Amino acid sequence: MTAFLSFADKCLLHEDKKNTTSYVIGLCLALAFALVPALETLILSFEQPYTIQDDARQFLFWMQQWRDPELFNKDPIAEYFKSVTPPGYAALHFVLDKIGIHPFLANKLLVTPLFLLTAALAYKLAYSVRPITAVAIAGSWLTCFFLSLIDQSLLSATPRAFAVPLLLWFLLSISLNSRFQTAVSCLLQSLFYPSIALVSAGVLVLLLFRWKHSERGIGINEKQIWPTLIGNAAIGVGLLPFILTTSRYGSIITAADAAALPAFQVGGRSAFFLSGFIETYICGARAGLLPVEWGCGEAFRQGLGFAPFLAAILLVFTISVPIMLRYFTHRKVDRKPGIFENREQLFSLVLISSSFWFIAAHVLLFDLHLPSRYTQHALRATMWIAVALLLGPPLIAAGRKYAPKLFGVLAMLSALIFFILPLPLSVSPYANYVSGQHPKLYEYIAQLPKDSLIASLSIEADNIPSFSSRRVLSAREYAIPYSLPYINNLRTATKSLIHAQYGNSPKPLIDFLDLHGPTHLLVDMNTTNAGVLVQQWWYNDYPDAAAWATKNISSRPPFLFNLLHECKTVSSGPLILASTSCLRSLSSKKINHK
Repeated sequence: MTAFLSFADKCLLHEDKKNTTSYVIGLCLALAFALVPALETLILSFEQPYTIQDDARQFLFWMQQWRDPELFNKDPIAEYFKSVTPPGYAALHFVLDKIGIHPFLANKLLVTPLFLLTAALAYKLAYSVRPITAVAIAGSWLTCFFLSLIDQSLLSATPRAFAVPLLLWFLLSISLNSRFQTAVSCLLQSLFYPSIALVSAGVLVLLLFRWKHSERGIGINEKQIWPTLIGNAAIGVGLLPFILTTSRYGSIITAADAAALPAFQVGGRSAFFLSGFIETYICGARAGLLPVEWGCGEAFRQGLGFAPFLAAILLVFTISVPIMLRYFTHRKVDRKPGIFENREQLFSLVLISSSFWFIAAHVLLFDLHLPSRYTQHALRATMWIAVALLLGPPLIAAGRKYAPKLFGVLAMLSALIFFILPLPLSVSPYANYVSGQHPKLYEYIAQLPKDSLIASLSIEADNIPSFSSRRVLSAREYAIPYSLPYINNLRTATKSLIHAQYGNSPKPLIDFLDLHGPTHLLVDMNTTNAGVLVQQWWYNDYPDAAAWATKNISSRPPFLFNLLHECKTVSSGPLILASTSCLRSLSSKKINHK
């Protein structure tokens, strides 16, 4: 045991850039830790049939056109999400599809390599700054641990899942002074997740400037001019196709218009403006600066009194760690001359750049999309590595000085506890996979003509494009409210459907069928009382229509519900799929009879 601890101490806790054995052991431990949440997620994704990651539905359903071009023809929802899917993400799935890996399968399989890549890059970045194996392991472990707590990044395998590993690669290429890797990482960032590419562009610009101690002023770092030009040129080239495809959807919603829409308020589909300043701008998932898995947003949602205090602590933590790492790490590591004074400053530069874009995104709301996309992914990629670099070396030194006999045992025990920590926590509640509960319904709809159009207010409409490969008129999952032409059409259709479903006469139903032309209506038979309506996804987003529907069903059953059993084509649980040709015929007879 003593010999083992001595070997571990020498191998993992000493600063030695030339110790290849130590480096490889540390990398293997970093990768082994990343496998835990990755494999748990992989197992979860195959536990039930008809399972797909929640947000992945937006980016994957239209890709079925690659195998059958007749699917989703003239579908505005498919066309919109095709346009906002980053070209690199689409190209990757296209290549995988051509070699036989369906996009839905690829989404599940990508989680593991993304976790392993992130773990390796986090380890390499930390090691390039301070070649202490234990510190690099800690940086990688902490990064992967917090990434496994929520689907906001790697677990989703959506475009945002590429933000952290690509930013880590960019920072590593800067640390290693590799212009080629810098250019490639910048290009891939812009192709997979443009928001993080802008953060990298800001870092490159900041590296142009350096503090001259002798003159007490700022000068230009001439060695950084070409890397900055090359990196930003790569970002510009990568952003061009994304800009061209998204611009055809017209104007973006303004901050004033968004503030007036219920969908952007608490309880809405895209809640942006929350209950207070701190909750919105510090802790909010869409408007906030801090990563949601850090907990202050959840503290506000739970109504906990210490939520503002927690937000303040986390904000101080976020600002102080990179600054202390930059200015209070006195011991310099022997390294080749680079393009900047020390690698520790990379973490503060990322904070400055991401904060700049965060503020700009708020000022230009929503032209730069969501402000949180700039800081939250950047902090996920860098903060825990910075913590390990800041605290690791002094903790090792203190352990050797004050508890030399127990230090090795305590270090190994701490590592073991941290390594197994994800196992009892499990990522299952956080991977956010959706498992369809109505296979009979999906199979029937999949056999309908390819130009079928399903109209539904049920949350089950979210699954139909993915599980049945058929169009839907509107659905919560696809009601992304940032493009005005797109969301206005969706809102019109949804409000019209509410009036058709809960009207007390045939006319609203016939008007809806004439205007939007669905082939089938999917109706939840349980939604015939006011108490259930409050729980529907559209209740908060369309308050006027919801109030009208509530008033109507309080007086008598809606007209449509009396026809559903006669026009039923298939049912599953409380869900009934009805033919609109039958509904139209019966409605016309009712009118003529009157």
